[in-house]
Amino acid sequence: MVKVQLEARGIKDKRVLEAMGKIPRHMFVPENMHAYSYNDEPLPIGEGQTISQPYIVAYMTEALELKNTDRVLEIGTGSGYQSALLAELAGEVYSVELNRDLSLRAQKILKNLDYIKSELVEFCENHFMKYGFHKTTMDDIAKELRISKKTIYKHFQTK
Repeated sequence: MVKVQLEARGIKDKRVLEAMGKIPRHMFVPENMHAYSYNDEPLPIGEGQTISQPYIVAYMTEALELKNTDRVLEIGTGSGYQSALLAELAGEVYSVELNRDLSLRAQKILKNLDYIKSELVEFCENHFMKYGFHKTTMDDIAKELRISKKTIYKHFQTK
């Protein structure tokens, strides 16, 4: 996957390539999709959502130019695949998922793969995953990221 789909198409960041090679993508998709896990295509993960194709994940992540001291706020944990990749590259990752089933599934996968170093924190119906820290609240996340709670909430407004 890394050489054929990513390097061949212009992904150059060695840290991104190494992380993409390390993370077992098949663990983030339903069992009936395992055979397709490393194809360069989005796959259904349930709840009407998909895991993005590997090239798009690598492209977006490379564009961030992450350092191991960076803090990242991911809106929409989904399968947790991007969360794992971000956890490999950044110092702190905060991931928010509104869908309870997706959030709990992602938590289980990320915990099994040792990406979650602390408990999943539930805030109302939202779920916040914070890597490398103890229990936290929305106030803690906003303070740590130096953004307002209002900024976080506006990403969750539904139409």
